[in-house]
Amino acid sequence: MSHGAHFGRTRSGSGVLQTEGVMPSHSYLYQSGRHFHFRRRIPGLSTSIGPVRIALGTTDPKTAHTWLRTLITEFDAVLDDFIFIIDPLPEEVIAHYMRARLLDTINRVRRSQRMEAYAGRRKASHATTPVQRVVLEALLIDGLNTAFPPVRLDASWSVEDVEAAVSLHAHEASALKSSEMRRKLFAEFEAVTGAKPGSREHECQIIEAYLHARLAALGAHEDAAKLRVNAFSEQARKLVEGSAIAPWTTTEPVAPAGPPAPAEFSATQTIAVPSIERSSSSTEQAASPPSRAAFTEGVGEVSGTLTNDALCLQQEQAKAVASSHEPVSDGADIASVFWRMALTEGFSPETIAQRATSVRLFCLISGVQRVDEIRQHHLSGFRDVLTRFPTNFMKSASDGQKSIEEIMQQARLLPKDRQGLGVTTRQRHVKSIELLLERAASEGHPQDGDLNVKKIKPKAKGKGSRHNQRSVFTLPELTTVFGHSLWQGARSKGDRHKPGTVIVKDSRYWIPLILAYTGARRAEIAGLEATDVQEIERHACIVIQANKYRGLKGEEQGETDPRYKKTRVVPIHPHLIELGLLDHASDMQRRGHGLLFPDVVPKPQKGSARADVPDPALMVKKFGASIDHMWSTSLKRRLDGNPRKLCMHSMRHYVNDFFLFNSDVLGATRFDLVGHVKSETEDVNTAVYRGEAPMRLKVAAIEQLPRLF
Repeated sequence: MSHGAHFGRTRSGSGVLQTEGVMPSHSYLYQSGRHFHFRRRIPGLSTSIGPVRIALGTTDPKTAHTWLRTLITEFDAVLDDFIFIIDPLPEEVIAHYMRARLLDTINRVRRSQRMEAYAGRRKASHATTPVQRVVLEALLIDGLNTAFPPVRLDASWSVEDVEAAVSLHAHEASALKSSEMRRKLFAEFEAVTGAKPGSREHECQIIEAYLHARLAALGAHEDAAKLRVNAFSEQARKLVEGSAIAPWTTTEPVAPAGPPAPAEFSATQTIAVPSIERSSSSTEQAASPPSRAAFTEGVGEVSGTLTNDALCLQQEQAKAVASSHEPVSDGADIASVFWRMALTEGFSPETIAQRATSVRLFCLISGVQRVDEIRQHHLSGFRDVLTRFPTNFMKSASDGQKSIEEIMQQARLLPKDRQGLGVTTRQRHVKSIELLLERAASEGHPQDGDLNVKKIKPKAKGKGSRHNQRSVFTLPELTTVFGHSLWQGARSKGDRHKPGTVIVKDSRYWIPLILAYTGARRAEIAGLEATDVQEIERHACIVIQANKYRGLKGEEQGETDPRYKKTRVVPIHPHLIELGLLDHASDMQRRGHGLLFPDVVPKPQKGSARADVPDPALMVKKFGASIDHMWSTSLKRRLDGNPRKLCMHSMRHYVNDFFLFNSDVLGATRFDLVGHVKSETEDVNTAVYRGEAPMRLKVAAIEQLPRLF
């Protein structure tokens, strides 16, 4: 054997060397004289830097191969540690780059396709848009180091399409692997974001974002073309309406330009027209388009790009005007119509927040700000976009500054389970617009006679009995769930899904337990103050009442009249006392915490609005959302994937059903403990002609709930 022979990888990389009596070697095995060495270069470093070389201390090929496998495993682990020693680029930075890259790519696609279509620049080997999209998807999913996979070929493609796909894939992969292309991409990224890629992972993130932008731009261009067609059609319709003058409105004959009329036609003759009775006012309306009603005074029309932030500001202006005691003009702007309706009909804060969101979403998607401009295609477009709208919209503050085009372009990059709002949410949004139109009609604002909201109402897939619409926990299921390591002992605070000896009694531990022993709503328990755990009539109780952090369902914000308060006093189950809930409440009060579970408040992101306020808990919109991930993961692990789709609210129905079908628990007692479930109401006798259920009956009812572990 020659001196310095390589086993498994030659200097030229041409194959595996073998010598007589020596088995084929793994990569990175190097022989110098009689001794074997591990020899490997570090990926990404210049070839001028020497490889890592480790003497294996043996002349036996079998021993060398055994040790080599161990070294390869260790070396790969070390490389992985080096790769991930630097955190990936933040999603906010990537999103900022994506926005710039999308805008640039969309512009290029639009100009390129325009020239190809109308200037005859299309070549015979040109890849069509569907082919380009498949190629880009293949590069994103399969990476740059594989040929175009045959499984991605479309049976409907022509021979030219197949050749174009293979050629385009090879060209794109080669370009993205070239140092010149990468330097260009990284320099562009640094120019846009001000951040310089500091690791190979950063570079891969940029290449991935580049491909996502290319893919999204192709689809967005097609959608944008449809939007432009609709916009131009609407503009043309308005122009036609504005210039339409009935021919019989002319009172004096107009002599035609050009040669005189023939002799048989006398200037005194008139043209017979149908006899139409009309008032002078109707003549004026026919002769000129109706005047455009102004926005409500004090409310500004968004003149630039429509964004959620701009619409929020507009709604704040409308709220201020509608709340004023001065006479308010009934302007046709959507924001003012909404706030006049909200204030005069006495919507609760929760209802206002939900419907204001629906109204902003409609304006954002349709581009319309006035009720008299709404047309049926705006309604149908609203319905269709909601089925593709990102479910994580406004999770980031930057979302409020994006146009609908930018939002939908980025939605294309999301997983399918994060695209499209649920049918119940879509129904609520459409209902808000229906009520808005009814209010506008009551105020006398003209509307298109063809509007029909019923045609766009989303339909649920089948309707069963109301009591079957939400899954309800059974007792065996609950005991199985609370047998999870989160409540029985976990490996560590950071790894609570594996058994161990660590029990952390924080919000993730307490809130589900309290829900299972009270039947309360998630936000009611997650937003409890430490002082809401009290002793009443010598019994430890939880007082569920509105506070500065969150209100109660069905109670007006700031309500002080006891007749309209929704406060409930629920005795604490003995098991919760044994587990230390009272000690926890005392500890939170002693440490000066306002909330019973302060860790339920998500840590504000740097630079967000919540980061600048003294008490971020005051700006939490959904109390308890922060524990959802751990709870849902626990359900899936303990219930074999949770096929019945049980959730936290399912425990509320479990407690309600337990009391409902328990002959020892009176209906009035159940109402006072759980409150109303869905649309369930008490009859007049029990709702009006009674006082609060006695504490002894409440305690007896709560103590009948079975222990869960």
